[in-house]
Amino acid sequence: MKQKMIVVTGTDGSGKSTVINSIIHSGIEAHVISIWDAMDDNLFPSRSDVDQYLCKLTSNARLLFLAHALHHAMVKAQSSNKTLLFNGYYYKYFASELALEADSMLVNQLMALFPLPDLVIKLEVDYETAFKRKQSLSSYECGLQAPSETSFKEFQRLAAKSWSHFDQANWKAVSGLQNKEEVLTQSMIAINSAL
Repeated sequence: MKQKMIVVTGTDGSGKSTVINSIIHSGIEAHVISIWDAMDDNLFPSRSDVDQYLCKLTSNARLLFLAHALHHAMVKAQSSNKTLLFNGYYYKYFASELALEADSMLVNQLMALFPLPDLVIKLEVDYETAFKRKQSLSSYECGLQAPSETSFKEFQRLAAKSWSHFDQANWKAVSGLQNKEEVLTQSMIAINSAL
């Protein structure tokens, strides 16, 4: 892609959307991209319908569906001249699918289709904090189990092991436990050095 690519990623409940909103309000001219961009094109009546659909698929089918949705969102953003600011990118979703026993060779093949970002900011929080931040839970975030505090924490703990599958050479780890201003400050320092 011709634009600079900045990714804010992390587990469910790590604060990705909050940080992205803060970055946009700080004056960075960026086009925000989310996997939801494709799904909001009248493909599904609601996000709970997406959750139900994902839970019906096999892990490899979900991988292909999620990769397609992300690719579609990126194609929609091609005309933008702004920096591309990704919410999650494929990292969060592919880590979840690896935890759900997706084929690692398929994961690698799909990863090769996507460009490497110029910067990845990974927000790190503990599972208790992540759970408390969630206003509602999906079955997908809970490892395809009935949404509950226990299933959410257990699945997020399991998915965390899959993050080592990604090359993290250009990643900046930021503690999501700090106040919003400090998270934004650290993120902006990293972004300004990448742009």
